Amino acid sequence: MQKPKGTYDVLPRESKKWQYLEDVFRSVCSYYNFKEIRTPIFERTEIFHRSSGEESDIVKKETYTFTDRGKRSMTLRPEGTASTVRAFVENKLYVDSLPQKVYYYGPMFRYERPQAGRYRQFTQFGVEAFGAESPLLDAEVISMAYHIYSILGFDQLVVKVNTLGDQDSRDNYRNALVDYLTPQKEYLCNDCKERIDTNPLRVLDCKIDSFDSPPNMSEYRTEKAQKFFDGMLEYLDALGIPYEVDETLVRGLDYYNHTVFELQATIEGFGSQNTLCGGGRYNGLVKEFGGPDIPGIGFAFGVDRTLLALEAAGIKLSKPEYINCYVATFPETRVEGARLVDALRLSGFITEMSHEEKSLKAQLKQADKMNAEIILILGEEEFNNEEIIVKHQGEQINVKLENIIDYLDSLNLGEINE
Repeated sequence: MQKPKGTYDVLPRESKKWQYLEDVFRSVCSYYNFKEIRTPIFERTEIFHRSSGEESDIVKKETYTFTDRGKRSMTLRPEGTASTVRAFVENKLYVDSLPQKVYYYGPMFRYERPQAGRYRQFTQFGVEAFGAESPLLDAEVISMAYHIYSILGFDQLVVKVNTLGDQDSRDNYRNALVDYLTPQKEYLCNDCKERIDTNPLRVLDCKIDSFDSPPNMSEYRTEKAQKFFDGMLEYLDALGIPYEVDETLVRGLDYYNHTVFELQATIEGFGSQNTLCGGGRYNGLVKEFGGPDIPGIGFAFGVDRTLLALEAAGIKLSKPEYINCYVATFPETRVEGARLVDALRLSGFITEMSHEEKSLKAQLKQADKMNAEIILILGEEEFNNEEIIVKHQGEQINVKLENIIDYLDSLNLGEINE
């Protein structure tokens, strides 16, 4: 019996890293006033076809799609934006004060060739903000992504940013790009040969083909689109976010318009792109899902990939494994020891004792393996005197049982591990 190809187990020795990352994500979200949203792991298939585009790789190659017992086509979610937009529209969150700022965290599913950092089930964190077509909001969302990775300890971070412009800008550039690509069609990969007719901007995102001098996107932008982009860059400058304008950056999903961005870090041995997260603006998606014409912007990144990047960069996240208290007992005091362990746990101390009758020497050895900050020894004589032995930092004293919790509180246990 083995796990399915392209999946992984998060073992107890690794789970603290995941918990630490999640704590950072949630903390930053709270600073920016983003609130959590949770959506189903599977949705009606058309949810993802409408949002991602019929010609996207997700729809054509990567979705886990099945027919349920009601003969409805369902798909395990391959990304988080479509489900979030569906929930935003279905639950009429747009009637509340805008902007609505939400985040999500959970498993996604794509059928693709497993490799380092790419799995068929992966965990994704993302944010979405609805209701403000503002260059300030774009800069805020980008700064949020940047600060998450800064807090995690990455240096040499840079934001690659571009604008796809409004619909007129996209139409102008699309025509120019088709004229540029058509003479080269026979030299393109099979996917890009199809994309010329369906979604030529996706050709620029190809991992196989490369191009010497594609048309410059800025030459085809409307004045309004360029003004929005310039305003966003001005806010990034004000916020001190390092960025580079990359005219070839388009992102992989069809719903993007205006701002698109990726966050990259220079990490030796982590791959050629070093892309940590990406996102952009999608002003027409809420309306496409049957809601009002409300703009949106967001980003997402794979938690799995982030953990690999941290490892490649030599950044250690997890705190040392430890417990606050280990209660050592004797056969005559095991029941009272169990009662004490329960009281300590309910008072907020990470506490353990042996579940089997062991010698004091064996219990002390177990406490050492668990990296216990405090060892409490409850002998029969101490119990009869309503006391307990406390061993802490090489010293040993007797403390009244009725005072033990107050005494442990005074030691500020755990602070050396923070």
